[in-house]
Amino acid sequence: MASFVAYALSYLIHSTLAAALVLPLSSIRGVTPALRRAWSLSALSLPFLTASVPLFWNAPQKAVPHAANGWQGALDGPSLALDTGSHGAHPLLILLGLVAFLWAIAALVRGARLLNARRALKHALDQRTAVTDGAQLALLDRLGCAAGLTSAVALSHSPTLRSPSVLSRREICVPSALLQSLSVRQLEAVLAHEVAHLVQRDWLWFPVVAWLDVIGSGQPLNRLLTRAFRRDAELCCDDLAATLTQHPRRLAQALLRVAEFCVERRTGVLLAEMNTQSGFTLQRVQRLLRAPATPTARARWMHLGPALLLLVVAPFGVRGAAVTTAPDTHRGAFPPSLQDELVELAEQRHFLDVALQTALWDEGADPDSPEILRLHAEIDRLDELDARLRNSGKLTDSAP
Repeated sequence: MASFVAYALSYLIHSTLAAALVLPLSSIRGVTPALRRAWSLSALSLPFLTASVPLFWNAPQKAVPHAANGWQGALDGPSLALDTGSHGAHPLLILLGLVAFLWAIAALVRGARLLNARRALKHALDQRTAVTDGAQLALLDRLGCAAGLTSAVALSHSPTLRSPSVLSRREICVPSALLQSLSVRQLEAVLAHEVAHLVQRDWLWFPVVAWLDVIGSGQPLNRLLTRAFRRDAELCCDDLAATLTQHPRRLAQALLRVAEFCVERRTGVLLAEMNTQSGFTLQRVQRLLRAPATPTARARWMHLGPALLLLVVAPFGVRGAAVTTAPDTHRGAFPPSLQDELVELAEQRHFLDVALQTALWDEGADPDSPEILRLHAEIDRLDELDARLRNSGKLTDSAP
């Protein structure tokens, strides 16, 4: 529980920093969609890895009284040390536990919804059939070769699908009604857009991003990053499709045509499909009519920006958390003065343990040597003092 709380807090810190860096990029002129897409993906995924770095960071050790056997030495925690006290759980621990519980519930609910959407999508795709038209297949092969795809891509159509989508790295599916109503030029633009999704491997990244958003349900900024990733992925595909067809206006016309057939579907988070939300479609059409510039090679190094940032801030998360309990005897609480005595005894006991282990690890150390026997005697005496304190509620002998 303590380690999970430390990891969750570190994740929130790192993901917030990453989102604060990436989200403002949409308002900066000159930043390409490809760069924003790469940064959004990094901001969604890397905090899950960098948040684990503080858990393995070196931390100081301290010994405190423990309810079970009187001592708990060498705790591996530190920056988040919650002493539950003798009156029950620490309020901060209760709050963090509640947040973790709500986080888990939100992730389970959203995960169940995503699985239901996947089942509905699978049912809809069961009715698809392969396209046999030679001209349409030849058009797809030509676009695939122009885009640099090394394997053949299958083309199918489904009467229940609402938008052209990439089903896997080797299949594109188009709604049956849309396939019949598109002209050859419009179909070329639509297929070029889907081929661009294949080039970007969005058949893999779209589900990955959807599940990252589900797992990180405790971070509300992930929803904005997910939305930004999908929008920039569509803009990247528009740019590549316009390059493949050499006719941005045809792609703009195809977007408007596809928008007539599409409605928002929850299954869209799992597929690399043509995003046809009305407002976003209008922005894409206007952007295509302005002939957007293609990404330049000199900006590619900036793709490493989020990774470098998170690697720098990784050690500054919450270190290993330690949740300790204060002594509790006869279901009652110790007075503050006696609790201070317990802490003092615990520190002395811890130092004696370290000294004993050091003496035992020395080369040629004799377990029956006077020094080791003296350390054992001192430790036994401290244990006896602790037992007296717990049984009588007051210190009956002086500490060494």
